[in-house]
Amino acid sequence: MGIRIDLDKCSGCGSCITVCPFGIMELIDDKAHINDGCTLCAACQEVCAYDAVIIEEAEEAAPVADGHNGIWVFAEQRDGQLKSVGYELLSRGRELADTLKTELSAICLGHNISEVEQLISYGADKVYLIDDPALGNHEEDLYAGELLRLIQERKPEIVLIGATSLGRSFIPRVAALLKTG
Repeated sequence: MGIRIDLDKCSGCGSCITVCPFGIMELIDDKAHINDGCTLCAACQEVCAYDAVIIEEAEEAAPVADGHNGIWVFAEQRDGQLKSVGYELLSRGRELADTLKTELSAICLGHNISEVEQLISYGADKVYLIDDPALGNHEEDLYAGELLRLIQERKPEIVLIGATSLGRSFIPRVAALLKTG
């Protein structure tokens, strides 16, 4: 999953850098490099005359009718404290889950997160918690990988995520890999 530069093919022309809408690419030692925050928009791949930009495809996503069930809310945290956006989304998620007659789950990634049990009192039927020291620093690649793995394993039909800086940074990558929006 993801994107990479084939350094053997990269000429260092910089055309991919100028076309990146997020400005996250740079030349290091006359080779293009992709920094954190890539959303897999493929603008760099389309402009590369040397086929040096490689986007690794995820497995084909199964259709919703194929066992997908439930509403998920990503409960964001910072420094072990749950952010209010998760509680706000749980309220809307509860309405949606009740309308669709399905369960509502909260997903929380991080380390030493306090008050996770409050997610149940705010409407979640289940809470999926991945508590790992590596997830404590909001590393986008790790968050994307863990959420992608959970979604492919558990198959929710809808995932709600806040439009916070963290949500905007790694969720587009997950959506692109799942071929959804």
